[in-house]
Amino acid sequence: MTRYLYKTNEELKDNIITTSLPKCDAYIGWLGANRNETDFWDDCTSNPWPAKTKDDKKLYPTDAEWLKHQTELCSTWYNKPWVGQAKICDGTPEKNEYGQWVCQPKTECEPPP
Repeated sequence: MTRYLYKTNEELKDNIITTSLPKCDAYIGWLGANRNETDFWDDCTSNPWPAKTKDDKKLYPTDAEWLKHQTELCSTWYNKPWVGQAKICDGTPEKNEYGQWVCQPKTECEPPP
């Protein structure tokens, strides 16, 4: 009788850990590219956005529209910390002490291997 040292596909399926979390580096259709990881020492709040310009005020007259736009821009990034769960930077941006908008982490995601 032959003994095999490998498992069948059916046996391997039982050992796979599945997650319902979205992929951190998923493809973003409107961007035409995958979501990017923040730099090594950075997190979601590391890259502030300047206050609204004249053109921005024309395109996004209300703060709600502006925040929605900023959230879409922020969501093109994710943060994978040394400790803790990776998160997409899709939280509602907040103003820092200098009046600049900063992205916020929100949705937990599955980082690439």
